Amino acid sequence: MMNDYFEAIAWCMERISAPHRGISMRELSEWISSYNDEVRAPKGESPLAHSRANLYRKFSSVDEALERTRSHLVSLDRPVPSALESYLITAKKPAGDPYARVWNADSSIEVLERALERARRYSDDAEQVILAQHLAEKLLRTSGQSDKILRQAYKVAETGYKVAESSPSRSRSRRLRHEQMLCARAAAWAAVRRSRVYINDLNKTDRFLYLVETWKRREAELARSLRLPITARVARFHAERASALIRNDREESIASLRDVARFLVTEKPGIGTDANDRVRYHDLTSIVQRLCAVDWAFSTHPSYQQLIDQYFPDGNDIPDLVEQLLQLYADDERGRDARADAEALIKLKTMNDALLREYEKIDSNPSAVVVHIGGRKLRIPPAQSLYAAIKPLKAWTFLRVYEHSALHALALARYAVAVHDIEVQDGTMLPKFPIPADRLLTTARDFCQRASSVTRRKTVDQSLLERVTRAEEEIDKRLPAERYNAVRQERKQAATNTGPEFRDGERAFPVIAENALTSLVLQALTSERLDQKQADTLANAAQTIHRYLVHSRSTSFSGGIDPEPA
Repeated sequence: MMNDYFEAIAWCMERISAPHRGISMRELSEWISSYNDEVRAPKGESPLAHSRANLYRKFSSVDEALERTRSHLVSLDRPVPSALESYLITAKKPAGDPYARVWNADSSIEVLERALERARRYSDDAEQVILAQHLAEKLLRTSGQSDKILRQAYKVAETGYKVAESSPSRSRSRRLRHEQMLCARAAAWAAVRRSRVYINDLNKTDRFLYLVETWKRREAELARSLRLPITARVARFHAERASALIRNDREESIASLRDVARFLVTEKPGIGTDANDRVRYHDLTSIVQRLCAVDWAFSTHPSYQQLIDQYFPDGNDIPDLVEQLLQLYADDERGRDARADAEALIKLKTMNDALLREYEKIDSNPSAVVVHIGGRKLRIPPAQSLYAAIKPLKAWTFLRVYEHSALHALALARYAVAVHDIEVQDGTMLPKFPIPADRLLTTARDFCQRASSVTRRKTVDQSLLERVTRAEEEIDKRLPAERYNAVRQERKQAATNTGPEFRDGERAFPVIAENALTSLVLQALTSERLDQKQADTLANAAQTIHRYLVHSRSTSFSGGIDPEPA
């Protein structure tokens, strides 16, 4: 993809007959736009993204872009346009220029803050807006649950939006309006995050949701003015969802979700579509998650099944929509990763449905098994049926969906109950699970409680949490309170058992993991070569585990499932 940019720049420089000085990033953007129209479009190729924001993500400056273009041509033994050679020799910034660019999209927060202050001193509206957008996003990505940083990110994005709104260049500058749209998006993102910080304070949460609705409608309006219909429709969906949450309108929430999903699968980007008008992977995965939540919450529900029948009259409408949405992920690294997240939900839903069928017909199943646990008699499905439902699922699939707490907790609870019910049946000859069922039940119960504390009890999620509560009740039938507390205590104690005097089962997880990885690596070094499918499966598992450990189980990013004492 980078080579395509170098080709575009070289093509443009060949059309300049004299040395060209003082090229701006906006001018570079216009070059690539011309290249899209005159070279790529006639060939039926997708246009290169050419907004200033996109170019700053690829190059720290125009000089870098031109220097790398020259290196690309030299590496291929191709002639370098004379205008390009002349520019690189003569068009250097004078020493001591107080306003030379000193930042790029990967710069630290401190560098971006200094650059923004400098842009304010020089009254450079365009530079202020793009810096505000970059700084706000950087703050949001590093904020964790800090309301102070989230508040700062919101203020920066809001300021960038207002600078663009009052700029004399706004009406004639498409680029400035595009960057203003990105500031509106960042402000909405900050408001969403702040609403989650105060999720147990209804008044504060609703106040932030009002801001989300306002900013998303502004984003949609700007997207329409820029002729970005997909971006505008997705922004409108988020505004409608925020409105539905404020009013706790379950039906509006479902209707807007259905409408945006159908829009996306019918309005696929084609040849000549603006490269900036794509549904973002984050938004696409969010829509898939919401569809799965509707399906899990209402399908076969005694009180709400009619909502599925009303808004998705075809019995396979939701699965079909999800399958079509999965086709919108591009075949690049980020696209494959996001698609894997969405596919994990489908796999968990398949397991969930298979287990539900087994437990719902338990009273009429002549093969059901009766067991006694803690003085309670339970009628459970036969072990073979339960094992058949959970066997196809790879354990690391759970790590792909932890960001949607309620779906993750519900799937893990159902899985843990099934594992327990297999374990208590004698003489099954089935493979043993690597950890005791009571530990899995304990963790599933913790995740259920966490989901209840971080999920809004409104619209679809309210019904989903009802299912989580019932799943937790099934855990409680199998896990006495004293055993639950004992397992949690053992887990806390094991976290400090890092010395060689502890047996494997009692050691801290990092020690167990390191030993297991050492064994795995040595076996990999001494095994036969893997075929491509086997290698891809293991590589995907390793990448999934890495992401989960870094972004969920690390104390730098998550409070974990064990609340700190008050």
